[in-house]
Amino acid sequence: MTAAQVRAFLQALASRPACGAGARPAAPHGRGGRIARGFTLIELMVVVVLAGVMLAMVSISAFPDDRSKLREEADRLAQLWTIAQDEAVVRGTPVLWQATTEGYEFAVRDGRRWRALDRDTALRARPWPFTPLRVSVLGLTANGPQTSQIRIEFSRATLAEPIVATLQYGGATATVRGDGLGGFSVDEVPR
Repeated sequence: MTAAQVRAFLQALASRPACGAGARPAAPHGRGGRIARGFTLIELMVVVVLAGVMLAMVSISAFPDDRSKLREEADRLAQLWTIAQDEAVVRGTPVLWQATTEGYEFAVRDGRRWRALDRDTALRARPWPFTPLRVSVLGLTANGPQTSQIRIEFSRATLAEPIVATLQYGGATATVRGDGLGGFSVDEVPR
């Protein structure tokens, strides 16, 4: 390259507006030489579809259906029954679980009477997540007034018979099974 060519190149560069602070790059022209502004229809449709998908995901996770809430409660109950069985062995005294259509609580034998475990963080009294909940265990059913109770006593020894507890709310059902040896599991809720 000759010196004249380099000078011409530098002059051409200096005369072009810079794309830096304060400068705007040249916008593409639309029909008739006008400057095109805004978004295309496809870009807007993509944004609307993405917003709809995100909204659907949030609503599904924020508002679980009755089946998933019932399954969660059945899992909690199986874990609490395991704790109650272990607590009965450790304390050397029976632990009682009693349920109504409104909720359930655990109590421990204190001499001749039952004392509620209100201060225990795990075995405290709890309401069902939705009421009225129909509870049935070994042929006993609590689906009437709140005074109707179901009771299971956990003792130092393992349970004499396996337990099958069924929780029902609306059309959803969950079953908690005790094997009689201190293990509890939840049956898969049919869809």
